[in-house]
Amino acid sequence: MSAAWKDKHDRPSRHADPDAAIAEYLEQLRQADVSGTRPPAGALNGLGDAHLDTEDVASAVEYYRQAAEAYAEDGRLDHAIACCQKIRRYAPDDIQVGLLLGRYYGIKGLVADALVELKNLVERQKGAGNTRLALEGMREIVTLEPDHPEHHERLADLSLAEGDGAAASEALAAALDRYETTGEEAAAHRVRRRLEDLKQSSGFTAPETPPNAVKPPAQAKGLRAEAEQYHSEGRWIEAIEAYRRLKESGQIRGSDFDGWSECARQSGRAANVLESLSAGSRWHLDAGNTEAARRSAEEMLLIDPTNETAAEILEWVGEDRPSR
Repeated sequence: MSAAWKDKHDRPSRHADPDAAIAEYLEQLRQADVSGTRPPAGALNGLGDAHLDTEDVASAVEYYRQAAEAYAEDGRLDHAIACCQKIRRYAPDDIQVGLLLGRYYGIKGLVADALVELKNLVERQKGAGNTRLALEGMREIVTLEPDHPEHHERLADLSLAEGDGAAASEALAAALDRYETTGEEAAAHRVRRRLEDLKQSSGFTAPETPPNAVKPPAQAKGLRAEAEQYHSEGRWIEAIEAYRRLKESGQIRGSDFDGWSECARQSGRAANVLESLSAGSRWHLDAGNTEAARRSAEEMLLIDPTNETAAEILEWVGEDRPSR
């Protein structure tokens, strides 16, 4: 891991006695562990700074990463982003910082910045053969731009590279839905062929549309069109309300939750984001799409680490709450 500075005198000094500072911060972590509380983000950030003062870049970067996650759990996204930027400065070759920055920018509603980070991450990691990390980045991109069918196709490609045919089938079905909605028949035909080929070659079946979403009545179509129009015009609160009414009508589709969540993020209110993710995770769970339910629940915990709905859903899908 390479440091960004060349000479010792160029390094910023944050602690007069770094070793004493490290001991003090570690004691804070120990006390938090004894009391059963989360590690304080400030102590983790301080440990990063103190290790940087001793020229231990590897340890500094690891503590900055832990601090970023802790700040994000506390909802202090600006601090989380600042920790990531420290990693970028002192360890420019770190392969994971782009994913964290993209995620935190996205939660803040800085979609353009998030996409720059995530798309660079996907291209670099795919080229390096690290499909797992590229897949994680692509999932974030799809969350930010759910109406772009080409993103869903790329997600399918990466899922297949990781041997996850079910996830690939789900992504292709989402791409097909969007191509059909926009009338891109040539692209829709191509994706249908891909789904059929996948089904024949691997035995995977394209995800079925939940029964209540088949041939929606005119009212549901009107609500969906209304939500999508508000969405396209950047009228986030009105779009959120339209998605709520669409859900109450019982005719909401899985793809609608992507648009709802995006509008909620753009509104800048964590409560709106949690509402959309909670509704989506429960719908996907009822539809048998445990992977989508899990992803929504994990994102909820990133915003609100004590969210009971998210913890309950992760229990249902057979996963414990992610440790931080």
